[in-house]
Amino acid sequence: MGQWRAGVLIAVHLAIIAHVTQWLIQGKTVSPVEPSETMYALEFGQINAGFIFFTLAILATFVFGRFVCGWGCHVVALQDLCTHLMNKLGVRPKPFRTRLVLWTATLLGFYMFAAPTVRREIVWRTAKFSGNEALPWFIEKFWKAPLLADQFRAMRVELPLWAGQVVPFPGLKSDLIVEDFWATFPPWYVAIPFLLVCGFGAVYFLGSKGFCTYGCPYGAVFAPVDRVSIGRIVVNPNACEGCGHCTAVCTSNVRVHSEIKDFGMVVDPGCMKCLDCVSVCPNEALSFQFAKPAAFTAAKKTTTPTTKPSYDLTIVEELWVLLAAIVFFIGFRGMFHSVPLLMAAALGPMSAFTLWKLTRLLRDPNVRFQSLQLKMGKKITGTGWIFALLAIAFVGMGAWGAVVNHWRFRADLADAKVTASTNTVLVRGYVPDPTQQALAREALAWYKLAGPISVGGKGWVYAPKEDTRIAWLHLVNADLDSAEQALNRVVARVAPTEETAVTLARIQILRGKGNPAAREVMQRLVTQWPEAHDVRIALAEGDLRAGRAEDAKSAALIVLSDPKEASERAIARAAELLLQVGERDSVKVGLDKSLDHRPKSSLLRTALSTYYLFIEQPEPAIRELRLAIEANPKDPGLRARLIEILRQMGNAAEAAKEDAALREMLQSSQPAARPKPR
Repeated sequence: MGQWRAGVLIAVHLAIIAHVTQWLIQGKTVSPVEPSETMYALEFGQINAGFIFFTLAILATFVFGRFVCGWGCHVVALQDLCTHLMNKLGVRPKPFRTRLVLWTATLLGFYMFAAPTVRREIVWRTAKFSGNEALPWFIEKFWKAPLLADQFRAMRVELPLWAGQVVPFPGLKSDLIVEDFWATFPPWYVAIPFLLVCGFGAVYFLGSKGFCTYGCPYGAVFAPVDRVSIGRIVVNPNACEGCGHCTAVCTSNVRVHSEIKDFGMVVDPGCMKCLDCVSVCPNEALSFQFAKPAAFTAAKKTTTPTTKPSYDLTIVEELWVLLAAIVFFIGFRGMFHSVPLLMAAALGPMSAFTLWKLTRLLRDPNVRFQSLQLKMGKKITGTGWIFALLAIAFVGMGAWGAVVNHWRFRADLADAKVTASTNTVLVRGYVPDPTQQALAREALAWYKLAGPISVGGKGWVYAPKEDTRIAWLHLVNADLDSAEQALNRVVARVAPTEETAVTLARIQILRGKGNPAAREVMQRLVTQWPEAHDVRIALAEGDLRAGRAEDAKSAALIVLSDPKEASERAIARAAELLLQVGERDSVKVGLDKSLDHRPKSSLLRTALSTYYLFIEQPEPAIRELRLAIEANPKDPGLRARLIEILRQMGNAAEAAKEDAALREMLQSSQPAARPKPR
């Protein structure tokens, strides 16, 4: 079956290439068919192609077993290719046999797919019930303090900062078509090392399916489902001679000959139904059939159970190696703002394995690593010394990353406690509040530790969003110079947001340089980043207020003529500005062009409705507003606007109907009234 499976996996890769090519040509496409996209469906309600694929794959596994991994996964194909090449070079990867480190993939699967829902639906609801219902009831009943109880009921329950904040589930919405297809994928200079790590690295360190075993969160979902699946590799006992060919060709580290002897079928959830064992059997004793699920199949009592290979680690080693794998995963994740989640999932167990091998190199008289002899007769070989140096560097990097990420976590916790508002900080005569200033300084101290050597830190360079937060903390601390330096680091690397640009401009005003200097900053940013349309329209609005109508008009036309790059908000603001200066025709053409790219945009439909009202055409204005409501049915402001237009037109019946719908919407969004105590 190897040739058939290779053909299917090649077809999968060709489909991926075709998908990416179609997006590059047309600018939008079906969202990535990648199971990790399921996270966005579970937490934000975004129904995407990845969620649909993963759901269908799980349902298919209930029937056919874990075949999607063996026949449809590009990472499995990569690992099989790496195993094949290593075998050609005389290296047969030895599987890393452990009891507990296997749980790293399960923990990652829980973190990705279950934790957000558990936190929102169980942890947060329990905390909310305890704070708003159970505790007030206790206070009323036993302390006889109804006013205090009512205060607790009115409190907003929040989880601890380290647990993250919870927002209510927004409901399901389609996200099947996207424009930024690559938004959730790493850039090419990260993707290539990622493939090398999950391919050659994981195979060489952990075995032929090392990533599947120790790093794949999807396998952590497929494996338990496979246990109750009816699709199994079964044996004809009359034809089996126990030759072991099946185990020899299995790249999933399944001892096929032992399982068919003990159970009459393969029950190991690591079996990916690649059917290599079926095709290699000289007596055609193996076949894929529907049979009793593995979870309900007991070992045969008529045979002596086959002795399984011993584990590589003692139970004490299992515990600390599992802990090390988790620590190294934390250390590598996000290192240099580049290492993605699944790459860290592979590097974590690999680092833990390397650390374990280093300890064995120190204490055991003879040590091998795959085909390499590291120590012989208590003497470390030359290869062993080279391995030790590389291993220390590898493990040291993971430990360093864990420390730096700990500092960043502490910085984020301290930063989250800074609650000073823009209205108090970005004003003349601002005097820092001592409490807020102390919190800001604490956060800055942690950020400095986690930062690059150039700022006195021991970590790596700041990401733009970190520099943005650092700038804000400096502003809270009334340090305009440091804030400006941090924001300039941001705009030197990425296009500025409107907030960043306005803050830089505001700093000039706080220094007493006036509006001309502030405008010069905004103009410089627009020149440096032509795609920064939110900044451009903010500058245009300022020019219009200052009487520079022609400058404002020119800038707004640039925004409206670039619907691919400009945000919906920038386009809507540009349309409003152009209506104010009498450019009606340009508004209609620009909005129509923008809606060709974003036909379901509520904001753009509302802007077009405003255009029709401006030229006194209420019927098309109502039509566009209804389309806006259809695209965003939970926005009460849109429906209130529709009611106002209907009333102005004298359509009282329709206005009353929409008013009733609005009242029902507002009532359903309010928390249920608490019954009065008896």
